[in-house]
Amino acid sequence: MEIFFSSNEDWRDEEIILRDEEANHLSRVVRKNVGDSISITDGRGRLAEARIVRITKKEAHCAILAIQNNVNETSCDITLSIALLKNPGRFDFCIEKATELGVKHIIPFCSERTVAKGERPERWNHIARSAMKQSCRCIQPEISPVESFTAILKKTESYDLVLCAHEKANSSETIAAAMSAVAGISSLMLCIGPEGGFTDEELEMARRAGCKIVWLGPRRLRSETAAIVALSQLGKLLFS
Repeated sequence: MEIFFSSNEDWRDEEIILRDEEANHLSRVVRKNVGDSISITDGRGRLAEARIVRITKKEAHCAILAIQNNVNETSCDITLSIALLKNPGRFDFCIEKATELGVKHIIPFCSERTVAKGERPERWNHIARSAMKQSCRCIQPEISPVESFTAILKKTESYDLVLCAHEKANSSETIAAAMSAVAGISSLMLCIGPEGGFTDEELEMARRAGCKIVWLGPRRLRSETAAIVALSQLGKLLFS
């Protein structure tokens, strides 16, 4: 199923307008025509079935046939807090895969061993939007400005459960075990450290802030791999 994006302000009572890149993709890439039906999301949870009624060089006007909410989304709001990575391409990859795996909020952060310092919000949002459409989701993750790990830990009270993945965790301290100990989880934050890992002091700070330190397996994983493994485990538990 091909999904197109239209920002919230271009949704009318009976019509949705696709503009610029989305309109060009519709007419010149997938070669849709007047009368064809397509799916459109606003990235905020709405997914519309619509019929194309008019196409111009920069716009496509579509009549709304039906609207569904939160298609292919879990009831649990998952936030991924992950340290910036030295290789920007690996961080881009992580945003793409985290979006495909159901994250609704991404918070990049800098910790003691973080090497990278820059941020690329426009590129990150473009990657998240493309991944949302490709994976047939209807929510585009919100990507926050880069914060400090200390600032991340101040947010823990806003979540039902906060997980911090680390290789030093006991093998019995799995994601499944942490989730089974908390009833009715509707919001969850997963913290993934930088290439060099969290320091012992940061792990202790995380514990004091209420984070559950969890074990992902016996191998040492790259940060982006750890995020994918953890999110895959969460998805399996939430959809089961």
